[in-house]
Order: sequence, then structure tokens, then C-alpha cells
Amino acid sequence: MPCLPSKLKWASFTKKRSKFVEFTACNLRFCEGELIVDLEGKKEGSSAILNNLLDKPSLLRVEKDVLKIEKGEMVEVVLLDV
Repeated sequence: MPCLPSKLKWASFTKKRSKFVEFTACNLRFCEGELIVDLEGKKEGSSAILNNLLDKPSLLRVEKDVLKIEKGEMVEVVLLDV
């Protein structure tokens, strides 16, 4: 399953949940001519992990040293090709 890492703009403020590298299912959207990343409509918790990856799967990667992501920051997204 090939994947393409990309840097994209983050849509809203969020705090990181752990002290480790995090991978979180995310959305990719066009907004005012830009491709942005957000978690709108994504559920939290272990039972939601697979459901969050059902539609156009993408993963937000957040490094260990990051504590929060501000709106407009560039974030790393792994686009899954399934």
C-alpha cells in the first residue's frame, strides 16, 4: 500500500494527547482555494480508529516534541492509497 507524505495547512487549534509520536486519522478539505487538514467529525478512542479511516484515509503525524498545533501551521499528513 503506497503512501505519500505531504505538508499541509492545519485548520484549527488542537492540543496533542500523548508524549509520543501520534498518528491520527484526519480530513483533507479545500477551503478558499487551499487544501487544509482537520479532525472535524472524527471520533476519539480506540473503537473509532478503523471507522475514522473508512472515507479517503489520511493520517496526521505529530512529532514527540510538539505540544500543540496552531491554526494555519503546516503539518505532516500521510495520504494513504488504498
